[in-house]
Amino acid sequence: SKYSKITSAIIALLISIIAFYSSKTYDSIQYAIKEISTIKANQELINYKCLKLENDILRIDKKIYK
Repeated sequence: SKYSKITSAIIALLISIIAFYSSKTYDSIQYAIKEISTIKANQELINYKCLKLENDILRIDKKIYK
């Protein structure tokens, strides 16, 4: 009975350690996902601005060569 109490205490400790690190990992993953979506949004904005710039350049070219 003494050993079973020690064993269950060790198991409880291990479970709490695993739970702690799992939540830390989960938080890290959530943060990474947020960062990635921010990067994607920035990339889309950059793509949009590049397209706009290309259109502006084409418009200027047309005016020059008229």
